[in-house]
Amino acid sequence: MKRISYILLLSFIILLCLPYTAYSQCVKDSVSVYYPKGSSKLNLKFRDNGVRMKQFIERTGKYAEDSSYFVLRVDFYSQASPEGKVSLNKRLSYERGKEITSFLTQFVSFVDSVVFVTSLDEDWAFLRREVREAHNFPCKEEVVSIMESSLPDDEKEKQLKKVGGGKPWSLMLQKFFPQMRRADVVITLGIVEPYTNVEIAQLQEEEIFIEDDHLHFNMPELRVDTLPLPRKVSRNWYLKTNVAGLGMLVANLAGEVDLGRGFSFALPVYYSAWNYFTEDVKFRTFTIQPELRYWFVGKSKGLYGGIHAGLGWFNVATGGQWRKQDKDGKTPAIGGGVSAGYRMPLGKGNSRWMMEFSAGAGIYSVEYDVFHNYSNGTLNRTEKKTYIGLDQLAVNLIYKLPYTKRGNKGRGSK
Repeated sequence: MKRISYILLLSFIILLCLPYTAYSQCVKDSVSVYYPKGSSKLNLKFRDNGVRMKQFIERTGKYAEDSSYFVLRVDFYSQASPEGKVSLNKRLSYERGKEITSFLTQFVSFVDSVVFVTSLDEDWAFLRREVREAHNFPCKEEVVSIMESSLPDDEKEKQLKKVGGGKPWSLMLQKFFPQMRRADVVITLGIVEPYTNVEIAQLQEEEIFIEDDHLHFNMPELRVDTLPLPRKVSRNWYLKTNVAGLGMLVANLAGEVDLGRGFSFALPVYYSAWNYFTEDVKFRTFTIQPELRYWFVGKSKGLYGGIHAGLGWFNVATGGQWRKQDKDGKTPAIGGGVSAGYRMPLGKGNSRWMMEFSAGAGIYSVEYDVFHNYSNGTLNRTEKKTYIGLDQLAVNLIYKLPYTKRGNKGRGSK
């Protein structure tokens, strides 16, 4: 009897609270952005990405201002189409997820605990579903069977290219693959409603479904104010030093800045003014090597190619009979070349500290005096040569400077 009394009392309290604090449903809103093949750079002009993002940011801002909404979770999904190497596509999918997350959080801020970022890599489930639903798709059953097999993804691609003389693969390449080069943002919102009658609140989640190019949700119509997207590309700045150069007792420091559209500009400076423990061994130099880089995947991460100029004053002796110095101490080696390198973060989840490996070769006009290699050695001759060969070898330790947002400020979630 006592137990029944407790249950009745608890039920009465719950019924009293329901009219004021219940929420009856949750709704979802979403946006999809698309990428050119092989790119993780968000281009607002590509396939109307900017129009969709602007509308989504406007709606999200309205939710933040409306006290009847509160954010349950925000999901970022990214993926890549399956042509090419699986490892590269996984990296591409991951970078697209980071790019869309970084872009959106310039305008809207969310509590970290409700944000979830998922890289779908090569989304074979999406591709399989599209093929199944396609009308008159050639060799449909054989194609679906390969997709559902336990073969490695690279092997699936090879097998699919052989089916039907390559016609199904070519059709997927044209029709479905462009839809897979994308990132999606899905925001799930709870709606607070005061009830005048006692009723049990039911959580009604609407199902996500895909149709043509976009994710669709049944969302209420909202009036929104205009919120312009930024006109300037956000730029990251980097400070770095060549650890290999430091090992040779050559002081060095470099700065780098993102220019947008996959490009960055770097300016390293090297300086050494001392001997290596004895008078007849030295590598004194003052060198600058401005460089323009293009990053193939991601924003200043992964693989890059570059072109650079070089200007270097030098005074070099290796312990032999001669010491070589740029002519009259005023005629630096001048030239330029090409370079390539790879940059990666130092550990998982580390967005500030990175390591970079690079090498380059170039062609230089060099005019120098040759002295006898002893203290105040006399001039023997002057030589002029064209040098062709290695001019850059670096193991760089990098720190990405914190980026200070300007202009539109993100709005906090409710």
